[in-house]
Parts: sequence; structure tokens; C-alpha cells
Amino acid sequence: MIKIILICFIANLQISYSQSPFDFIDFEQSARDAALAGAGIGIEGDLGMASLNPALFHTVDEKKLSLTFLKNIADINSGYASYIIGDYKFGRISTSAIYNNYGSFDYRDEDGNTNGSFGASNIALVGHLSGELDSNFYYGISLKFIYSGIENYSTTAAAIDAGLFYRLNPNSNLAFSIRNAGTQITKFNGESNTLPLDIRLGANHQLKGLPVLVNFSFHHLANEEQTILERFGNISIGGEVSFGKYIKARVGYNTYLRREIASDFNPGTAGISAGLGIVLEKLNFDYGFVNYSGGANQHRFTMNIDI
Repeated sequence: MIKIILICFIANLQISYSQSPFDFIDFEQSARDAALAGAGIGIEGDLGMASLNPALFHTVDEKKLSLTFLKNIADINSGYASYIIGDYKFGRISTSAIYNNYGSFDYRDEDGNTNGSFGASNIALVGHLSGELDSNFYYGISLKFIYSGIENYSTTAAAIDAGLFYRLNPNSNLAFSIRNAGTQITKFNGESNTLPLDIRLGANHQLKGLPVLVNFSFHHLANEEQTILERFGNISIGGEVSFGKYIKARVGYNTYLRREIASDFNPGTAGISAGLGIVLEKLNFDYGFVNYSGGANQHRFTMNIDI
């Protein structure tokens, strides 16, 4: 009997450039950041953005819960949740979780006959510690436990994130983060896999006299398949325009995404993203749309709730 494990690995690509069962932790989790093409590493005060930089947990003023749902291709569905537990003498404690469900797959024999089914999923559980180094300077550290499984096979890993956030002036921020620095604990059917180590450096600026927030980020600076110069070509640019107090429109462009996954025959608008935000008194709602290639799109929905 042939177990179609390859199908699940294809699903694990998540229409991206994944090469490891742990690569699901490399994606932007927030709908706002997805709409900004992953350029939001320096956006303060938004709990959903802290998946890119754990230092941002300490910039959120109120106790909040962030929930994200991602509608992917085929039957792949993903979720992200983040919650601020509280402030203590040693810093702020927060927690988050990432979950992917790839649906159900059929067992088939050599003749194509169905004989039962199996599932596949990923999960990452994360604890965060953040604090203040100075009045405008913040740090964050995260510890991740990661699980990836298909049928009766599974693998686990542990990783650390670290980030810094500096408020340069009332209109400008600088940020830096190292993500997914870790190691595999148990192997997948005897196979060793690496974690998607990522180094990011970014900034944003609120234009004077205009309701426009400009975001810029270098990312995948640890990509060993690229030269140093090529790594600094991995750029995300995102803009956010506010229409009054309640509505925000966003657009972004990711050069790495465009280069890595766009079809050579029909690249279309691959790498371009867009979205919308609605800001209410106790609830923020964000929608993010990312185009990969052809008809392959992702839709994210995020709610940030004051508890």
C-alpha cells in the first residue's frame, strides 16, 4: 500500500518556498503585516505584529488578545493566537500559538483504490518575555516548541527568537530581530531537517502632515543559498494610509517572494499584497491579501481585542 506522504509535503509548501516541515513558522502571522508584505517589524502598539519581533509585545499598552485565521489553498487552514499574560518585575510575559491543518488524505493502493485516510498538521507553542532597556528602547525573547506530523510520523524542534525595538523619535522607529534559531529534537522518519533561521532589520516613518505610515524591512538575511549582496536584495516595502480614525488601507511589495515563487511563464502580480483595517474602541479588525502566482492567493483575517 502506498502512503501518499509526498502530497502532504507539497501541501506544507503553503504555496511558498518551503523546504522543511518547520517552515510554517517563517510566515507573517498578522493580517496587517501580510498586507504590508512583511515590512511591519517596527510597528508598535499592535499585538499581532509581535510575531515578527518579540520586543513589540512591550509596546502594547493594554492587555489584549490577537486572533488570526488564514485561508490557504486547497483545504489548508491556519490559525494564530497571541495573548499578553501580564507584567512582572522581570518583564512582560506573553504567549502565542500557531496551528496548521492540512485536511484529510486518502491511502491508495497501486490500482488507485481508496483504503482509509490520514491527516497532517503543524503546531508551535511560544512563550515570550519582553522588557524596557531605556525609555524608548525595548527587547524581547521568545522560546518555541514546534511539532509537525503526518499520519503516524512526526518531528519536533525547539527555537529561540530575539528582537530589539527603538523609538528614534515620535515619527520614526527602528527594529531588529533574529527568528527561529534552534534545532530539531526528534527526527521525521529518521530524516534531519533544519529550521528557517531568519534575520530581519527594518524601520518605519509616519510622514509629517500626511496620514501615511511607510514601512521598510530587509529579511531572510540568514539565507545561506544567497551571497551577502543578494540577501540585502530581500526587501519588503509597505504603506498604510489612514482615512479618518477608523479606516486604514494598506499595500506592500516583497521582492523575495516575487523572485522565489513567481511563475516564469505568468508572474502576474506575485509578491504584491494589500489589505484593510477597521479600528474600533475595543476591537481592531484587519484583512490581508497576498498574491503568489496565477490563482494562488492567501487571505488572512485578524482581530485584536482589548480584554
